[in-house]
Amino acid sequence: MTIFNCIMSMLNLILRQRYGLSDDIIGSMFSLISIIGSMAVPVVSFLCQRYSNRSIASATLIVQMLAILAMTFAPIWLFVLLVCARTMTTNFVYSVVDSPMLQSVNTDRRGTYSGLRVFANYIGMGLGSAISGYFISKEQYALLFLVAGVLCLAQNLIFHYICVPHIRDYE
Repeated sequence: MTIFNCIMSMLNLILRQRYGLSDDIIGSMFSLISIIGSMAVPVVSFLCQRYSNRSIASATLIVQMLAILAMTFAPIWLFVLLVCARTMTTNFVYSVVDSPMLQSVNTDRRGTYSGLRVFANYIGMGLGSAISGYFISKEQYALLFLVAGVLCLAQNLIFHYICVPHIRDYE
């Protein structure tokens, strides 16, 4: 959630201040991003029939990181495409990471796991908003995306080296 909120919580300000877009265009872009992001659901279902959750998750996390790093210097048209890609890949994570992780927790502990996951999400949302607010107030957009990219790298490493070994039947 920290990575998500580094960008999405202040996306309207980024689009307005960095790219000089009007509120009408920004509103239309949010609709476009939501529609394209929702297309992830049938796509991930199709991919899950052909590839393992682990390989989809690995590719997804790498695509997210590369998309966020590319946002550092992207012109507006590419920036919007990258936000759409990031939104789709975030929606992939729910199917190929969250669900298998929950299923790996003993039934009597799933409530605790879910509660801790929600708690961590709220901490991440707060941190992401604080980080993005700081960099946007200084008009340091490139640095914001570089920091988010580094957080993506950390997320990748944590996922592969700490989470994956504990996920049952993840291949």
